[in-house]
Amino acid sequence: MVSMAKKKPQAEGTGKRARTGAPVQAFIDPDIRAAVDAYIEAYNAENEHKATLTSTLEAALKMYLTNKGHWPKR
Repeated sequence: MVSMAKKKPQAEGTGKRARTGAPVQAFIDPDIRAAVDAYIEAYNAENEHKATLTSTLEAALKMYLTNKGHWPKR
C-alpha cells in the first residue's frame, strides 16, 4: 500500500524543521559560484538572518520562475 511519507519529529529546542523537497545537484560555472558566494558573504554581513547557498539558489529560482509565469504553480 502506498502512503505519504511522514515528517520526522522536530528536535526539541533546535527550531529546525524536518527536510522536505527534492535534492538538486548541478555543476555551475566557477564565475557564477564566486558571484553567489560574494553575494552571500555581503548579505550575511548586513543581516541577522544568515543566507545559505541553498536558500539563495531557491530564492533565485523562484524569482526566475515567477518572472516566466511558472511560479506559483496553478
